[in-house]
Amino acid sequence: MFPKISSKAFLSPMARVTDPAFRSLCKKLGAGLTVTELINADGLLQNPSQLKSLVLRADNEDSFAVQLFGSDPSSLAKASVMVEPFADFIDLNLGCPAHKVCRLGAGSELLKYPSKVGDIVSAMVGAVDLPVTVKTRLGIDSSSINVLDILRVVENSGASLLTIHGRTRNQAYAGEADWDWIKKVKEESSIPIVGNGDVSSPEIFRDRLLSSGVDYIAVGRAAIGNPFLFRQINDFLSDGSYKQFSLLDRLKIFNDYMFLSQEFKTKLLLQKLQAQHFIKGLKGASQIREKISLAKSSEDIISVVESFIERGFSE
Repeated sequence: MFPKISSKAFLSPMARVTDPAFRSLCKKLGAGLTVTELINADGLLQNPSQLKSLVLRADNEDSFAVQLFGSDPSSLAKASVMVEPFADFIDLNLGCPAHKVCRLGAGSELLKYPSKVGDIVSAMVGAVDLPVTVKTRLGIDSSSINVLDILRVVENSGASLLTIHGRTRNQAYAGEADWDWIKKVKEESSIPIVGNGDVSSPEIFRDRLLSSGVDYIAVGRAAIGNPFLFRQINDFLSDGSYKQFSLLDRLKIFNDYMFLSQEFKTKLLLQKLQAQHFIKGLKGASQIREKISLAKSSEDIISVVESFIERGFSE
């Protein structure tokens, strides 16, 4: 059984974004569930020494999932056993459209083989005591949407929750997410459903939640550089209003991220990427990105961003 989570807003796993520092910050600001970046089950089995760095978890991540990808039921079951002591849930990725994942027969490539998905989920469920969840897409393309078949397979195999990105594999992140399909899945499901796709504001979040009937919504790209979106969503659902965050708020949240990234020894490249996300959309941001890219330390990044945002206070 999947337990009830305090917030309806989950943080989607995103490569080179959802590092432990960013997840911890989103959790602090109201994210209900946080998830690791996707982890290669076969790679983990071949190199178990990387386990602790891949599943590193902040103290405040009290609803925490480890996401695995792979194509072999036995390997995924063994990897699930390895990560079980570090997680509250184990998530199977059926949604990643990246070629480097699909060429391994994993991620959204598995949507071609529902019966194999069933074998994988059954093996994972049988190997661990934690709830096993699944993230998927609608299908490979618009002519082969089979998300209802995937729903039935994962339900029958013992999955506790299904997250649906409302696009096909071939769409990747183009076009619009189809929430009508997400609603259809929810109407036929016996397990909790998480909707995902194009939710970029508290108003859209509430509208999607009400119109689709899903149990939760996972927020992805809209949270990049914008983790305060979770607080806004929770406030809007509770009170019908929310605070607009100022430049000063943005600077404080960025500094909170940098403090956490130093605690978790986040790679400098990832710190730079996050800094660029935090200033995106601000006047003059394009000119400051090069300075961030040339930074030699965390302190350099902080100095560049602080100077840039503080300059905005007086403009």
